[in-house]
Amino acid sequence: MLAKAVLATIVLALSTLVSAEDKTGYGGVIETKDGGLEGSFEVVDSTTLKLTGFTLVDGSAPKLYWWGSESDDLGSGFRISEEQIQGEHDNEDKTIKLDSGKTTDDFGYVGLWCEQFNANFGQAKLEKDGASAASSSSSSDSSSNSKSGDDKKNSGPRTGLGMMGALVAAGVIAGFMA
Repeated sequence: MLAKAVLATIVLALSTLVSAEDKTGYGGVIETKDGGLEGSFEVVDSTTLKLTGFTLVDGSAPKLYWWGSESDDLGSGFRISEEQIQGEHDNEDKTIKLDSGKTTDDFGYVGLWCEQFNANFGQAKLEKDGASAASSSSSSDSSSNSKSGDDKKNSGPRTGLGMMGALVAAGVIAGFMA
């Protein structure tokens, strides 16, 4: 009976891990909203983003932080990095460590948010062919900035039950098998 329980636990844990979407290589170009924010993101791994061409003309707003969101409404999201952004930046490359307990599986959009004034300085949608697809769309006319239903879809499958959920489910299955 113990062997069946262990086997069920392993099978469920592995199926959960396989269902997790690996966003390594996903990316997107920032859609500027305020402060002259520019750049493009690439997912390095589940806790690291690379920002290329980071430009911020006006970084005088208080409490500017990188935020993530599941939708294109960045204000409905959450802080993903504890590093406060200040001052001007001109075409810099930057590594952003996700140190607020979130991973890239938790969001499909990333942007710069002023927490004091609830202001979105700009955001990017992280997509599979992100940086290349987003850069071609950013050079099109402004009518392409309208939001369609497709823009509001989730960026991909969630991780499912998670490891703890898989272990609990395996225990329940093992109980039925006993």
